[in-house]
Amino acid sequence: MIDAVYGKIIDIKEQQVILHTGMFDIEVHVSALTSHHYSKLAETEKEDCRIMTYLLHREDSMMLYGFRNVDERNLFLEIIKVQGIGPKQAIKILSGITVENFISALDSGNVSVLTTIPGLGIKTAQKMILALRDKLTLSSLEETSTTTNSANVVHRHMISDIVQSLSGMGYDKRDAKNAVDSSISELGNNLDSTKEFEKKLFTAALMKLG
Repeated sequence: MIDAVYGKIIDIKEQQVILHTGMFDIEVHVSALTSHHYSKLAETEKEDCRIMTYLLHREDSMMLYGFRNVDERNLFLEIIKVQGIGPKQAIKILSGITVENFISALDSGNVSVLTTIPGLGIKTAQKMILALRDKLTLSSLEETSTTTNSANVVHRHMISDIVQSLSGMGYDKRDAKNAVDSSISELGNNLDSTKEFEKKLFTAALMKLG
């Protein structure tokens, strides 16, 4: 898989970004919210951009989908696992709601929020809630979040790694994320090194999970 592409943004449309990299101009299909994010960048910022990607390779076509952060891509990958929802519809869904609000709607089972997304009916919204609830967490959100604020000196990848490790041990991913968040608030920032912090954070979260 092409994990990400780097280059200069030379054109932006509602659900498409053209990125110049090396000797190629690459067409990347994005959500309207992601397109809007890149359109707001200063021209100097557009000179050197990194877009997270997912390559869909079929017998008759190749489509490169782009995302402004890992969480948007993770959500996209989970949405297309839901029966009856393909990549194009997943991009339309991501065009109508932020990742944070989508997961919040899943947590609360709020069908009415999901059905405000253009083209998303009640049955599909209910299907997504049943399929995705309790499976998704915000591990590397680049917008404001409790985790980012309380752990501004801890790399988000560290938090994601710990959550994944706990999940691999059999704990529910959402419970693991909550335990890590709670442990970060309690531990504060008085440790000697990032490595030491990671070990203590893992231990503290594990104890909370029992």
